[in-house]
Amino acid sequence: MGHTRWMAVALLPVIVGTGQAATVRGKLLRGKGVAAGIEVTVLSPQKVRSIPAYSGSNGMYYIPNVKAGSYTLEVWVKPNKPLTFPIQMKEPESNINPVQVP
Repeated sequence: MGHTRWMAVALLPVIVGTGQAATVRGKLLRGKGVAAGIEVTVLSPQKVRSIPAYSGSNGMYYIPNVKAGSYTLEVWVKPNKPLTFPIQMKEPESNINPVQVP
């Protein structure tokens, strides 16, 4: 009798764009400190949303697998109504200016 082996594969959605996939990285600030634990997503012009990332204890967030192009950064401080910022993705990594959140 043969044994069947299964392998789990995580599939990450790649936002549609031109060129190779890049990583969005940025920092969330609150007052004079950092804002931790806040959800951040990237929305394409075709209304495709990236997997969510969360700002860490240092306020930094990273969203992988985003292709070069123009997008909207969504910062989910309040449920159902994100703060939005236009961003331009470049390869291989795009550093987004720090975002001040309430």
